[in-house]
Parts: sequence; structure tokens; C-alpha cells
Amino acid sequence: MNRFRLPYHLIVEEGIFEDIPGCMKDVFPSLKSSKTIIVTEENLKGLYQEILDEIQRDFPKSELYLINKVDYDSAVMLAKHITMNEIRLVIGFGGGAALDLAKFAAYVSKTRLISLPTTLSNDSLASPVAVLGTEGKQERASSVPYPMRSSWT
Repeated sequence: MNRFRLPYHLIVEEGIFEDIPGCMKDVFPSLKSSKTIIVTEENLKGLYQEILDEIQRDFPKSELYLINKVDYDSAVMLAKHITMNEIRLVIGFGGGAALDLAKFAAYVSKTRLISLPTTLSNDSLASPVAVLGTEGKQERASSVPYPMRSSWT
């Protein structure tokens, strides 16, 4: 039998981005005061600027990390950045590529993760796999145990 872990929280609710700390306070009470990194793709910043600004207001100790390339090397660089800067929470915002990169980096750096997919057709938030490419090679699916948090809009 194959088993994999699902996220602790899976919330499907309109306007969920407006109160992430409130939705998660029962499992992560110090969420709002945690040093946080919000990981998203450069092209999504313009589309979701207001939502990203609101998330940053909810997390005063946050930084926005814009990714241009979603591959294994970028994920390792992000994990290093998270570790070296003592970041305690990773928020992945966007589609499967951004969420996979955030998921892998959070796992490698042993940091909590909140996945905020921008589309309901995305399975990255519940999948124990992160698909990352590497230069000159095919994409590879890496197993990522999922002791993490997820939310939906």
C-alpha cells in the first residue's frame, strides 16, 4: 500500500488570503511574528499585487522572494537563503512551479510552509512531490514528506 502525508490544514474558502494568521492560529500561534519569506513568480507579482501587499502586511517580518527560474539549483539557493537568514515560515504563492520550489526549499531548510495556490486545478499543495528541472536534464520529481500547511482561495 502506498501512503503519503497530506497537509495538516486544507482550507477552501473565498477570501482566505485576507486572514491567513487567523486561520492558522490554532496550529501556529506565533505565525504573525515569525520571520517569513513569500515565494512567488515574477510574472504573478503584477497580477496579484494587492493580495501580495495584504499578505506582507499580515506578516510584518516578511520579504518577497521573486523567482524567474524554477529548477533544482534555484530551490537549493532558496533553501540556503532561508537557512542563512533564520527564516521560520515559507509562504508559496502561485501555480505548481512556485509551490514546488517553495515546498522543496522549506523541506530542505526544515521550515514551516504555507501553500497558497492561485488556481484550484493545482495539486502541488497536497502532493508529496516537487518537480524541479536541472540544466540540460529532464525535470525530476523529488519526494518531499508533507508535514506542512496549505490553504486555498
